Amino acid sequence: MSFRVEQTKYFAKSLTFLILARGISLLFRLVSRIIIARFSSTEVFGAYSVIWNEVAFVSTVVLIGLGQQLTIELPRKDETTKSKLIYSSIFYALIVGILSAVISLVFYLIRSDNTFLFSMFISAIFITFLVMQFIFIGLKDFLGYFILIATENILLLVFILIFRKNLSVQLLVLGLFITTIISVLISVLYLIKKHKISWKILIKQKKSIFKFSKRRIYLFIVDIVNSGILYLLVKIPQLIENVTLSAYVSVAFSIMSFVLIIPQIISTSMGPLLSENYFKNDTVKLNSNLRTGSSLLYVSQGLINIIFAFFGGLLIKILYGNTYYINAYSMYAVFLVAMIADSFKNVVGVLIRNTDNEDKFALGKLISFFAFIIVEVIALIYFDSKGIGIAFAYYINVSILLIYYMFFAIKINKQYNKNDLRKFILWFVFNMIIVNVGLVFSQRIQKLYILIIVTLAAIVVFSLFLVLMKVINVKAISEDFKTLIISRLNRKKNKN
Repeated sequence: MSFRVEQTKYFAKSLTFLILARGISLLFRLVSRIIIARFSSTEVFGAYSVIWNEVAFVSTVVLIGLGQQLTIELPRKDETTKSKLIYSSIFYALIVGILSAVISLVFYLIRSDNTFLFSMFISAIFITFLVMQFIFIGLKDFLGYFILIATENILLLVFILIFRKNLSVQLLVLGLFITTIISVLISVLYLIKKHKISWKILIKQKKSIFKFSKRRIYLFIVDIVNSGILYLLVKIPQLIENVTLSAYVSVAFSIMSFVLIIPQIISTSMGPLLSENYFKNDTVKLNSNLRTGSSLLYVSQGLINIIFAFFGGLLIKILYGNTYYINAYSMYAVFLVAMIADSFKNVVGVLIRNTDNEDKFALGKLISFFAFIIVEVIALIYFDSKGIGIAFAYYINVSILLIYYMFFAIKINKQYNKNDLRKFILWFVFNMIIVNVGLVFSQRIQKLYILIIVTLAAIVVFSLFLVLMKVINVKAISEDFKTLIISRLNRKKNKN
């Protein structure tokens, strides 16, 4: 099978399972939260939300960069070394999980009402859940990743549906713990069977995972910065202004979780592939995979940006109501423009991270982080429209990071030529224009059917732009998929 066919097969398979996993996660968690909100008190719903955020933060911190390290290292190792790395990672997660459970027990014995009593209890198993995610990504086993994510979310929704009339904080915590541990056990059994990993290796190996190298610390800094930006985005407005402004910022930014799904998925799929190509010094495949990922982003993210430019305001109205729409839409508009830079930053950043440049990867994050804090504080103190000022601070953050990553991507990757840069600039400028046009039209057009027609027209114009400007090679893509389909048909015929 040719490289182009293998590449097409890899991206088709990985993106399919990643999209399914992310889709199920978003949908089932949303339904679960709606059921909790409707069948329990605001106190229970609020406490559950806080506990869930604490679990995610605590689990990320205690891994100390282990997750990202697994996605970089696993694609480069032989089967025996992979097994050692996997088991030592699980062993580390279990040890830290036991410590988390002990802390939870201490909170229980002193009868503390602190939410950390529950979040540390859930973290005891959720740490391993996170590690399993990164292991599957590093192994490029996206079916295993899907099984892990889908099992946990489906079981949790079923649990909540069964006990919906008697929901309490304690019951929800127990449900989250049980469903997580079941999904972990299922995924571990799948891992052992699929990858034929021997448990004997766990006893014989050296626990190399406890070596906290500079590279792992750099990745840990990135994790902290990512969490810090999302936290300070709403915390600083609360401290300087009021909690109401934080609520509007949260609503405006929450829609962005949908906008950034595709670039995050593409980056997840590309990461282990680029790491493997770099380790083997195969620059031809590395550049080809990078360009393929970029092309996928150009198409998918462009369409998403158009749809959210025209219908984002309507989505805020439907989900949160007219009050939030009035106060949050202007922030949302700036956030959406920022996402054009943010989406491509994900794809370029994954190149830097997976080519032994973790120090540059972390430094870029730190520079943009401090720029974000400075601009956000200045905006809150001196801007009249403080909400737009906060969104502008985020825009500055991602723009600085994109420029930084582009500079080093060109410096690191000598084959990233002027034509690649030209394609990106064309796509970026056109997206900026069409998104701003969409934001203006969505404010002025009140009839839904007219808005739909204009949106479809914008999509057609965008598609023509991609073809005419040769931002993507439509002919090459169609030939690859045609070859892949023929290859699969021939394989089935040979089996029969």
